Amino acid sequence: MKYSIMSKDMKTQNNEEYGKKKRNSVLLFIAFVLTAGVAGLFFGNQIKENGAVAVVTVNGEEQYRCSMFIEKEIEINDTNTLLIKGGKADMIVADCPDQVCVKHTPVSKVGETIICLPNKVVITIESLDGNQKQKEGEPDAVAK
Repeated sequence: MKYSIMSKDMKTQNNEEYGKKKRNSVLLFIAFVLTAGVAGLFFGNQIKENGAVAVVTVNGEEQYRCSMFIEKEIEINDTNTLLIKGGKADMIVADCPDQVCVKHTPVSKVGETIICLPNKVVITIESLDGNQKQKEGEPDAVAK
């Protein structure tokens, strides 16, 4: 049989080394998490601010183009009012009889639209590069 003989000093030294390694690992993990969090906040805000625009066309002609992340109320030809708030575009007033555009849920994703047929107003969400198509993997429509 082999016996391991360790002095009391050797055991204490091994425990101290283990404690230092553990502390360094925890500090490295915390630094990594903080760095990732700061980077996420910075780049997340950049994407939000630069991500999408609401394009308002009347009778096929573009009238307005506005960032989705600026709170704004847009009067459209004295017939409709569009509210952009919290990254969503919502038609809040229309003088058309059926009010379909006002009842429509707010839009926020690239490719979504709100259409007011009687007033020939179309609200389309586009990316900054003018892309009106939705991203791969996003649903085409959601039924309630």
